[in-house]
Amino acid sequence: MLWSLIKIVLFVVLVAALAWGAGFLLESEGGIQLTVAGTEYTLGPLQSVIAVLLLMFAVWGRFAFDVRGLGAAQDRGAAVGGLAFPERG
Repeated sequence: MLWSLIKIVLFVVLVAALAWGAGFLLESEGGIQLTVAGTEYTLGPLQSVIAVLLLMFAVWGRFAFDVRGLGAAQDRGAAVGGLAFPERG
């Protein structure tokens, strides 16, 4: 019962955060400006959403690859992503 309540509260918080972020993007007229290593990038609202989705996908992929792929492949001596790992022993 408590776990269900926690999931519902987290869902409501996530929806509220997404609504706040969408409102922020719509109110920013010039878009979002990022400065990386002295180079300035200006992203519009749609570009910002796409960048956040790509970042989330990259982070998810990084953790998914670590948990399932690389560790199991090292134990079996299998090849993953073109990298061959020798068997231990």
